[in-house]
Amino acid sequence: MRKLVAFCLLLITPLTLTAQNEVGDLKPKTVKLERGQVLDLSLVTPFDSGHAHVGDAISFKLERGLKAGGTTILPRNWPVHGRITKVVRAGKNCKTGRVRWKLEPVTTADGRKIKVQPIAEYLAKPRGVEVDRVSLVSTGAKIGRATEHLEMAPAVVLFSPIIVPWSILLAIGMSGEGDCHGTGGLEESVRAGARFYGAVSQDARLVQAGAAPRSCDSPETVTGSPTASKHCD
Repeated sequence: MRKLVAFCLLLITPLTLTAQNEVGDLKPKTVKLERGQVLDLSLVTPFDSGHAHVGDAISFKLERGLKAGGTTILPRNWPVHGRITKVVRAGKNCKTGRVRWKLEPVTTADGRKIKVQPIAEYLAKPRGVEVDRVSLVSTGAKIGRATEHLEMAPAVVLFSPIIVPWSILLAIGMSGEGDCHGTGGLEESVRAGARFYGAVSQDARLVQAGAAPRSCDSPETVTGSPTASKHCD
């Protein structure tokens, strides 16, 4: 009888330790997305100023996964959506068309919303090298710069009697240069695959549900997100 009990204990102990390890793996993990983290995007839906309308939806996909604390928050090819906010049609005298758009919040696999904004390529690729995070101008900095401009206003007003007449003469002198003689301008056209960049607008803490790795997962693909189990598809 004692031998039987000892044998059962030998069987139960490894199973208990394994269960404890699995429970430890399933503990939620909190990760932090930082303001300014870069999203490398490519356009999925082409658009042009000749046919676009304000409010039209446009789509992008991630060219690189977005990570935080070693965890992949948004994998490569994750959809990112935007919306057209302004359209200017091409017109006479070489007036070119323009399209302006904004990025909508990105939805994670568990339904969380991440606020993002488009950024210029020179910010995301200083000296031609892509970076993972950029410094976004804060509201305070914008107000500070506006104050500087206001401080310059008296000087502009003071010299305006001199500046204004010269600006009028300069405009008259250049009015005949570059005259398109009614020639129509070109519409702005953006093809699928065009590269753009965005950035996380504000810090965000995300709680990722733990998930034990499976045989078909590699350390790089186990994200702890609800989509972690889809790597075997």
